[in-house]
Amino acid sequence: MSVASKVRAVMKKVGYLTKDGHMQGAGNYRYLSAEKAVGELQPAFTAEGLVIMPVGMEIVETREDTTKSGNVMHNVRIRVVYRLIDADEQKDSQPQEIMAFGEGSDTGDKALAKAMTNAYKYALLQTCMISSGDDPDHTASQEATASETHSRALPAQSDSLRCEWPDCGKPIKATATFSLEKIVELSRKKCDGHVLCFDHRRDYQAGERWEATCEQCEKTFGPTVKAGEKTYLLSEWIAKCSAELGGVFCAACVVELKKKAAA
Repeated sequence: MSVASKVRAVMKKVGYLTKDGHMQGAGNYRYLSAEKAVGELQPAFTAEGLVIMPVGMEIVETREDTTKSGNVMHNVRIRVVYRLIDADEQKDSQPQEIMAFGEGSDTGDKALAKAMTNAYKYALLQTCMISSGDDPDHTASQEATASETHSRALPAQSDSLRCEWPDCGKPIKATATFSLEKIVELSRKKCDGHVLCFDHRRDYQAGERWEATCEQCEKTFGPTVKAGEKTYLLSEWIAKCSAELGGVFCAACVVELKKKAAA
């Protein structure tokens, strides 16, 4: 039996599903929960020897909305590819791939998890042609209109925004929690106006810098310093110079100062 034939068998067992959830507030609508959809379909999938699993996920867009109460609502839209597999491994049964989109919103860090749940639910419902009555997305759209949020949409990544740390240049990307605009804002706030990638923001906040000015020749140097056979991070070099010479100097001036001190 092919995967399609097994899906048809599932469709015969599970048809119309009534809505079990109730969203109160703006919009005030009922919906079919992912918990119920999975709970109703899992026994039928198991009986037919069907397995569904995610094999790929891409963040399509991130966005921030400001609610009436002033909270920041994090939104993420994703594209997920699921694979339907015949667990019985029959010869005429080939795995089938399903693409689904999901969107999640949360004022905390659960936007991506909600988007994954949303995508999973609709992948199951659309694959098995499960109906729950009227279209919940229509009501959700009305709710979004009524909420009067201020949207600041940005792409998940911009090639024009790259880490300013020398020899890095990584593109600055949105995350499931923060939009591109918010990441740039936080980076400039915490890193003295610089736009840095996650790793170098952490380095900068830990005291690492990519350039310093020599107190003798007034030339700038960094983010690493080669002295003899050893290469130092700038922070290591500054600590070494301060301990040995009482100041910050480039490698050439350190050699010169040590020669003078030894003479």
